[in-house]
Formats: sequence, C-alpha cells, structure tokens
Amino acid sequence: MSILLHWEVRNMDERFQRLVDNLREANKEIPFHDSTQDVNKLSAIDKECIEKQATGAANKLVELFWQKKNAPLRIGDMLDSLGFTVVLNDSFNDDQLSGALAINNSVDVERFKKMIMLNTKDSTEHQRFTIAHELAHYIFDAVPEQKYYEAYYRTDEERNNEVREYRANKFAANLLMPAAIFVPRYRFVAGQLSDQRKVHIILSWDFGVSITAIKKRIKELNLGEK
Repeated sequence: MSILLHWEVRNMDERFQRLVDNLREANKEIPFHDSTQDVNKLSAIDKECIEKQATGAANKLVELFWQKKNAPLRIGDMLDSLGFTVVLNDSFNDDQLSGALAINNSVDVERFKKMIMLNTKDSTEHQRFTIAHELAHYIFDAVPEQKYYEAYYRTDEERNNEVREYRANKFAANLLMPAAIFVPRYRFVAGQLSDQRKVHIILSWDFGVSITAIKKRIKELNLGEK
C-alpha cells in the first residue's frame, strides 16, 4: 500500500470513528434510548421520531462511508474502522437467534472487547443485515461509558416490535439500502425487466442483502410494487 493510500485509509477510519462516537454521545439522551416499549402502542409522532432517529444516523454514515456510491456496502471495512471483531458461531442452540453484540466484556483478549457474533447457519446476506442491526444497538442503545452491554438479534416476531429492535431494523435497511442509491437502481432494473422476481434477485446481488430485505425496502419506499 502506498504512503498516500495508507494515509487516506487511516484518515477515513479516524473520521468514521469520530462520527460514530459523536452519534453515540448524542443518542444516549434521546427519547426511547434502549427502550423495550412496544412501538405499535406509541403515538404516530413518537413512532415517526424513532424512524427519523434510525434514518438520520444511517444517512450520516452513508454520506461519509459510501463516497463512491457503490453497492454493496463494504460493511466489513466499516467494522474494522470501529475496531470490531466478527465471530462466526456454529453452536447457537436457537435457529432464530441471528447474532449478538458484546461490548467491554470480561475476556482478556483486547480484540474481543468489541464483538459481533453471527449464526453460521444464516446466509451471508442475512449476516450482513445482522451486523448492521447490531451496529444500530451500538450507536443508539449502548451508553459510551457503560462497562458492559449486550444485545441479541432474533428473526422471529418475539421482540421485533420493541422500540430498540424496530429502530435497529430501520437503521440496517437504510444503511445497506440507502434510498438515494436504492431508488434509482430499482427504477433502472425494473424498467429493463418485467419479471418482478428477477428484479428482486438482481437487487439482492447489488446490495448484498436477502430477497426478503429487498421486498421490505421496496414497500418501505413506496415504489409501487404490489
């Protein structure tokens, strides 16, 4: 790696770390911090506030990290910038458990102080979404000074209506499929193909997410599919 390129990478890492640190500091005082309330029992205004929290933070990360607007997002590089270690776990007893976040845990090895564990039974696309989801918990729900924090991501409906899970899913969708990039790409592909299934497959390849995530994003962005 050239000296100039090494400097550019290091500079990006430092800028990204500062941005995330600032978001974490600001978000520890936000309404519904680390909340387990049922999002469907909140007022429309409060629910919209939570959605804006998710999209606002994701968009700031997108603006800095997606400089060339290329998909899919290099989320591994993003985690490297933040000093996270990703651990693949093939011994989760619960198939619905997709991942876990652990910060400042009691292990002696420094590189495991910030860790995201992934279920190896999940597809690569699903694992990418899990990473983005857990990153949301790191930004919104873990207090910077807190000694230990953990969060788990489940794919069933048991906890997905909790505010913190709902916000994390919204954040992940916006981070991996930013509207400014997703919408024009969707319209281009959909304009070339009449087969909706093929459109979903191509977008899944483009953004490195599951077809299920693509369908949900299309619906969220009101792109007209039935």
